[in-house]
Amino acid sequence: MFIFISITFLGSFTTEFYTKYEVLEKIDDRYKPHTEKVSNVNIEYLKYPIIIKPALHCHGDGFRVRKINNVKELNLYLKDKNLHEYIIQPFIDGDKEISVLYENGKIVDISERIFINGISYSNNVDRSTLNKDFDDIIHNIMKNFPEHSRNSRLDIKV
Repeated sequence: MFIFISITFLGSFTTEFYTKYEVLEKIDDRYKPHTEKVSNVNIEYLKYPIIIKPALHCHGDGFRVRKINNVKELNLYLKDKNLHEYIIQPFIDGDKEISVLYENGKIVDISERIFINGISYSNNVDRSTLNKDFDDIIHNIMKNFPEHSRNSRLDIKV
């Protein structure tokens, strides 16, 4: 089992087509964390840690994506009055994150991402170590975005 984190449509003007939330709505619930889009964050019901991000367009740059550990951190984050809608997800702790490069309807590269002191390093992944349905799942996700199947990157926690 793996959890879909994000998709970046490379070399396209995705900002005109999908918000982060619209992308998540197209992903099967089995492959993503519980996701809520809110305009008023009710801090009383949240179980920390959470991931919060603006419900803006998909840039793939992690803009304003934050892990929030408590109410104090959330209140600091929410002080930005330029943001009006947010996506809230539970923080998924995992020791492995992979990136899948998808070009012209095919998976062309799978690499493990390791973060050391905030710097991302990559290693190729042996596909035989992944779930046997992995390729089918990726292809099914990308069927939801046919206009972007030429060049995309999917980031996934496994």
